[in-house]
Amino acid sequence: MKLNPPQLPAQLKKGLAPVYLVTGDEPLLVQESCDHIRQAALAAGFSERKVFHGEPQVNWRGVMDEAQALSLFAEKQRIEVRLPSGKLGNGRDPMATYLADPSPDVVMLLSGPRLDAAEVKRPWYQTLQKLGVHVQIWPVEPAEFPGWLRQQARSMGLNLGDDAIAVLVDRVEGNLLAARQELERLQLAHSDDNTQDAREMDSSVLDNSRFNPFQLAAEALNGHTAHAQKMLTRLRLEGTATLPILAVLSRDIKHSLALQHSLKAGQPAAGYFKQQWIRQRSQIQSIESAARRLGPTQLRHSLSLCQSVDRATKGFTSDLAPWLLMEQLIQALNPALPSQPGPATN
Repeated sequence: MKLNPPQLPAQLKKGLAPVYLVTGDEPLLVQESCDHIRQAALAAGFSERKVFHGEPQVNWRGVMDEAQALSLFAEKQRIEVRLPSGKLGNGRDPMATYLADPSPDVVMLLSGPRLDAAEVKRPWYQTLQKLGVHVQIWPVEPAEFPGWLRQQARSMGLNLGDDAIAVLVDRVEGNLLAARQELERLQLAHSDDNTQDAREMDSSVLDNSRFNPFQLAAEALNGHTAHAQKMLTRLRLEGTATLPILAVLSRDIKHSLALQHSLKAGQPAAGYFKQQWIRQRSQIQSIESAARRLGPTQLRHSLSLCQSVDRATKGFTSDLAPWLLMEQLIQALNPALPSQPGPATN
């Protein structure tokens, strides 16, 4: 069974599954779902807890020995396995064997980063889908972030107005852990009066914005130029190299150009994304946005700028610094702004 986090509490009330898999690239949301499972298991009498860490790799023999070594007088236990990556590796066969006959005295909790796409086709995962629960965590989209902040604030007894939420969004956007920490700090600092306005929020909240190349590419292809430039500046100050950013941007610009050809040929957008194995909602939205907003000439010009950034980064040209070319690239993806031709690439 595959669930999203809001569906998990209702499932836990119906009864515990023998195994839970919680995966995603937002540590805070993964932790929250794991906490729900731990609390439900503890309430059901699974009081003993064993944890296996996956650094550098999981001791799967130890996991299986622990799961199968209970005596008639042993307490029910929770076995937690922290996966180091989105692949189960040498744990596939042991998990498949265990899931064929799981112990009724064990609740197993596997947690880790986003599951690799190839893993969902493996026998162990197919069995887990039938017997257990996979809680799949997706990043909070920018449009959903204010609502997520408001819900978190209310759960902590904080009354934040729209203007205060806007300030908090600007300061911690993309960083859920920093947002939670700021809310906890506000809760402690204003225990007598939990109402915050924009002025008080602006003076008390640090700038903890955290972005990644995938978020930047989505904003750039959606034409949100000012926000994309802010992301670019933050990534540069954090020491991010240009090439990882460029790789994501050039990939999705190529997809936008290819999608244009598919649409002109009468193929629906959904068919193209299915054919290309593109499943992430924000990536789908941004690629389609660029394909419909921009003409093929503008997209080809953007790809030319990608080549210029690549050459400048590798030292083949000194016409402009790579970061300045990146700014031009982002600007070129917004037809409402005047375009600037990139330097020659020969």
